[in-house]
Amino acid sequence: MTEMMGALTIDYAVHISMTFEETPITGIVVVHNPNTQTAAVLHISEARTCLVFSGLNAQTFVRPEGMAPPEVEVQQDFEES
Repeated sequence: MTEMMGALTIDYAVHISMTFEETPITGIVVVHNPNTQTAAVLHISEARTCLVFSGLNAQTFVRPEGMAPPEVEVQQDFEES
């Protein structure tokens, strides 16, 4: 995954917006290029990387200051694949 991230940031000048685990062995990466306002979502496993979707006119949003914390907790138990 580290090699792919390096290639994306160098070859395509993307910014890694977010990464998170789907399971302990698969993950999701959200990338965008602020110069071209394009963005993409990648699904990554040890064996392959798949472009899930991409789009134009990317926008970013900031959580408003003083916004209340969530009232419920997200379950974080993953099933092994």
